[in-house]
Amino acid sequence: RGQRGGRGGQLSLISVPVSALKSGLKLTDDQAKKIEEIQKKTRADLRALRQPGQQQTPEDFQKMRELNTKATKEIEALLNDEQKKAAPALVKEFSSFALVGLPITILESLKLTDDQKKKILEIADKTQKEMAALTPEERRQKGRELRQSSREEASKLLTDDQKKILEKAQQEAQQRRQRNNNNGN
Repeated sequence: RGQRGGRGGQLSLISVPVSALKSGLKLTDDQAKKIEEIQKKTRADLRALRQPGQQQTPEDFQKMRELNTKATKEIEALLNDEQKKAAPALVKEFSSFALVGLPITILESLKLTDDQKKKILEIADKTQKEMAALTPEERRQKGRELRQSSREEASKLLTDDQKKILEKAQQEAQQRRQRNNNNGN
């Protein structure tokens, strides 16, 4: 959840960690610094709209969309033509890895082989197609089952060392969620 643009939202240039964008788009240090500033400001602005214990209004959601759109345009304005062209495919690839349970933040340290990447992206693509075929009513339960199945399938492609990296990241994410839940109460 923490890897997406809000709960259940899609990955975007705003939600992809700068380190991943930097290596994937070959950003300069200056571009990375400016993008990080945009992301931080946007996260703070979005957080300000999410008041614990309060139901969000349609106006809140509209403001969030506007903030995301504005930040995306600001980030895109910093990219050269080649980077702009590569960005959508990179974000889609990161979304696919996230769908099968591989957080963007650890992709580099996993050192996936080209064959592993290809097979994992095939699993994600198959899962996305299966989920798209579901009705909204089916999506909640069946979608959860499909995501879990794709995570298990992708995990089988990892080496023992890669699985240890993933397990550590999952434990850290679980601890963060618990801390955040405790702070929100």
